[in-house]
Amino acid sequence: MEERRLKGVSLSEGFAIGIPFFFVPQETKIPEFSISLKEVNGEIARYRSALFSSREDLKQMQSHLLGEASSIIESHIHMLEDPLITEGIEEGIRQRLQNPEAVFHSVISDYEKRFSQRAGSFFQERLTDVMDLAQRVLGHLNPSKGSSLEQVPFNSIVFTQELLPSHIVSVKGERICAFVTQRGGRHSHAALMARAKGIPYVASIDIGEQMAIHSVIVDGEKGEVILNPTPSTLGLYTERVASFNAPSQEELDLPLDECAVYVNVGHVEELKNPSEGIGLFRSEYLFLENKHIIASEEKQYRAYVELLDAMKGLPVVIRAFDIGGDKTFSTENLGCRGIRFLLAHRELFTLQLRALLRAGLHGDLSLLLPLVADVGELILSKQLLQEAALALHKEGIACKDSLPIGCMIELPSAVMSCDILLKQCDFFSIGTNDLVQYTFGIDRNQITEEELYYPAHPSLIRMLSRVILEAKKQGKPVTLCGEIASNPLFAPLLLGLGFERLSCAPRAILAVKRALRKTTLLRAKLLAEKVLQLGSIDEVMEALRRH
Repeated sequence: MEERRLKGVSLSEGFAIGIPFFFVPQETKIPEFSISLKEVNGEIARYRSALFSSREDLKQMQSHLLGEASSIIESHIHMLEDPLITEGIEEGIRQRLQNPEAVFHSVISDYEKRFSQRAGSFFQERLTDVMDLAQRVLGHLNPSKGSSLEQVPFNSIVFTQELLPSHIVSVKGERICAFVTQRGGRHSHAALMARAKGIPYVASIDIGEQMAIHSVIVDGEKGEVILNPTPSTLGLYTERVASFNAPSQEELDLPLDECAVYVNVGHVEELKNPSEGIGLFRSEYLFLENKHIIASEEKQYRAYVELLDAMKGLPVVIRAFDIGGDKTFSTENLGCRGIRFLLAHRELFTLQLRALLRAGLHGDLSLLLPLVADVGELILSKQLLQEAALALHKEGIACKDSLPIGCMIELPSAVMSCDILLKQCDFFSIGTNDLVQYTFGIDRNQITEEELYYPAHPSLIRMLSRVILEAKKQGKPVTLCGEIASNPLFAPLLLGLGFERLSCAPRAILAVKRALRKTTLLRAKLLAEKVLQLGSIDEVMEALRRH
């Protein structure tokens, strides 16, 4: 059979060789019938049982996941506690005198119509979550065999239109080695969970006409799917699979002279290999996993101490709660994010500062402020940190007098005033994910291939150069911790621009270190000088690939 190559968009890196499995989820049939007044309590009890079973399913799944993937399941658990899903549906059963399946489906359909009319990735992602959860609840209300990915043949590469988080979380063992879909975005929950499980995932692939396929290769680096590979292609990728999946411990642990490679994490259990330190600990994941921790100084303190103890003296940068926007308690704060949210809710911010000051006695801890736009936000945050330390001392509670404090550079306003911000802080961390979004006015969850190349835009690279040059002038360290830091293609360029610290996803540490070892500081500097003179994304990408 003739080899055929299809180009898509990589959502999860890695390589896989397997057999094709075409997955078509079956729609749950919704029974609809009237009930008598005498049957109302029994039907409500049946609905409550379905919610309980759904919650137990999710908790069981969550126990096997870490970090972002665990937080996604936690958000689904919280949705089951929403009054509209609990009291609202029960009231609907009483008023309509209909079975729970019909009432529940009616409410969810209304959700779908309203969310579909709203533009933006936030609403589309919430819609995906709602539909995923709805299928789970309806499955318990009306059990049937349905369709799942739990019993696919071993070593399958799954082809389907779109993946839901529940499809991926049910994957066990070595049955599935890759996913290929028509739809899906890099920041979708399904993609995040695939990366958490280390499963290669390529989207924007449509096979079109059905053809005979005996084997498939998924290249999660190029975003390529190879159908019916030739023996020579199979031989090449067999080596790549083995190399990618089995790095030596020495290769992971060996430090680099010119550039430290730190790790981004949101949970202690993600620290299978802490590398040279934690460049970004996303503390907001703590409250996504346990919604009560945000109001408990003692629980936060214990969580931070556990993290520092696990690092055994290596540096740890903890970002203050980056909440607001789509990571908050209600829709009333959707326009308020990061440090702006924290300064508007000073009780929560002060409580976190107290816990961090106490934990600082247990290790090398620094504080990072998210989404800083103005030097006034930084100055006020420093005042609150000082006041928290003074209050702890007065209460006789042991703590650090202060902490190294840094700014997250994620907004064009922060880039343009970086010289002013540097005079008031100890270090910078650049978050390119948000910087790309706010610089180009794009939706980070778009799935088009063009969107994935905005980090190579000349204007963004010049921003990075501006920040690093100003930081070196003032003798302040800078860490780059956005998605670009996890892409080995960009590693030589970042080294050449002057970055001495990169912080990336755990899965990317090896690939980034390998890319840095393949170049020299002189070659990297020459690459950076060349790229800074280029005028288009295509030219930059070509230069990076040639290097």
